[in-house]
Amino acid sequence: MLSLGLVDSRAISKHNSGTEKHVREIIKRLSARYKLYYLPTTHAFLSEISEEQLKEIKKYAKVPSFFESLLDKKVSTSLFRELFTFSPLSKELLDGYRKEVDEVDFAYIPHNYRIQLMSSILLSSIGNKYGMLLMTDPHNSLLEKESFLNCVNVWSKVWFSKTSAIKFCSMQRVQNMVFLTKTLKRKPSFIAVMNNGAINYTNLPKHFNVKVLSPPHAFNSLALKYRNFDKEDYVVFLGRINTAKGANEALEVGKYVKLKMIGYSEQEFIAKEAKRLGIEVIENVSEGEKFEILSKAKALILPSHQE
Repeated sequence: MLSLGLVDSRAISKHNSGTEKHVREIIKRLSARYKLYYLPTTHAFLSEISEEQLKEIKKYAKVPSFFESLLDKKVSTSLFRELFTFSPLSKELLDGYRKEVDEVDFAYIPHNYRIQLMSSILLSSIGNKYGMLLMTDPHNSLLEKESFLNCVNVWSKVWFSKTSAIKFCSMQRVQNMVFLTKTLKRKPSFIAVMNNGAINYTNLPKHFNVKVLSPPHAFNSLALKYRNFDKEDYVVFLGRINTAKGANEALEVGKYVKLKMIGYSEQEFIAKEAKRLGIEVIENVSEGEKFEILSKAKALILPSHQE
């Protein structure tokens, strides 16, 4: 049986947004065909880990005990190191994993989040070959063709700060160069993307064997139960409630029609304004409840700057 090393941190996160669900679904699917090792990146130590999700992942893949031993210790790292270097922590993880993991046929990175990018590239050396899945959001993608000025203009509108936008876009460009230099040396067998737009938007095909996944996303069959509800008189916004997802712009729609917003409130000023306008914000919702609300809505609003 082919063995795969899944290099990732999102599946064991306390967050439960689209990205985390997507990676968890990938792991469940692959476990039916391959022997899996789950290899957390350094990003796991920069975010909140869910013990429940870790326990769930262990049903489908072997997790090195070395990683779990580090959870009880105070681990030191920094955002700068993780963004631009093979940090001491990532090297420590690599050494620890190699002592427990038999040589894997393939290292697969199911979601290459920028904060875990360098760590992912390093840990992928455990495999004889490796591939990457890059979630290339517009204005936030690796090797994007977009000009620096356009990047600044977009993020200035999102964050209402040109200074923050310049810092962010500069960081992106530097990390893109580091990514390209380090990845070309390791020659991934493929880089997978979610759609043709990602190929057209980036310079990835110039340097790598790029494949478009089909189908690109996990599908929850539970949604089929909710296809035949009669529509009610409201529209719905679905996504994290922040400016990058355009939640503040969705509020404008809520001034004229009944609006329901489903998602985690990440920016308090948007939630406060929604409350002032009488807009319902639904943060804690089950999958069934979410599908029911969506199915009854007359329209979906998605003013995101990232999708």
